[in-house]
Amino acid sequence: MKRITVLRVLSAGFLSAGLGFGEVRFSGLVEPYRDVLLSSEVAGRIAEIAFREGDRVEEGDLILRLEDRVEELEVQRRQAVYNNQAELMAARERLALLRDELEATRALAERTGSVSREELNRKQLETVLGQLEIDRLEQTQSLQQIELRIAQERLAQKRIMAPFSGVVAQLPLDEGESVQPNQPAMRLVEDERAFLVVNVPAERARRLTLGEEVQLLFLMDENVSRRGEVAFLSPVVDPASGLRRVKMVFENAEPKVEPGISGFWLAGGEHE
Repeated sequence: MKRITVLRVLSAGFLSAGLGFGEVRFSGLVEPYRDVLLSSEVAGRIAEIAFREGDRVEEGDLILRLEDRVEELEVQRRQAVYNNQAELMAARERLALLRDELEATRALAERTGSVSREELNRKQLETVLGQLEIDRLEQTQSLQQIELRIAQERLAQKRIMAPFSGVVAQLPLDEGESVQPNQPAMRLVEDERAFLVVNVPAERARRLTLGEEVQLLFLMDENVSRRGEVAFLSPVVDPASGLRRVKMVFENAEPKVEPGISGFWLAGGEHE
């Protein structure tokens, strides 16, 4: 295992290392792959906090719930109204009978002529009205379904769910406190992946391609090496420094590389 001695930091944001291997290290900082502030869409009082700072959550987990008894009852009411199809079922049965009567009346009129034209027209009108009643009830049921979905959405607004798997980094609130719409309630950080963000001279950055594999090094208690790939190439070059921002993503397995520490992209030479 060869030992590498760092000689100096260059103004372009990279390190030149000795031992004659021509290795160039571009320094950068580790950033979370996703780091978001979660907030409530509506005002309310906190009824439940299911996780605390430092806890790991999975995508879809309930993290925080506001008082939502009224919204729950409204969903139950709308669900009961939507599920009650007795009137619609009765209307369909009635229409089936009206159609049978119409067919029998029409057949009798054609066979014996004992049914008046007015009676036949009345049966036809009753059948048409029966179909219109079913159409009305089906439209009413569609509206009831929409109202049920609206009630479910209002209930969902009372809950903060994890949009992705990660670690609760900050949660300054407690049960019983009130929150306002769009007030940051917690910070969630994805810890399974991370970025090394480096500023690379424009000429060197032009030789990079998205998805290209890179070798990364992080100076922790013990040096940690990771393989990553180029995930983002800034479309602009900083006019003052001539540097281009590059983000390199890597799987952040154990031992974890903490966001905020320094790291290096080993651009050239060998790393053993």
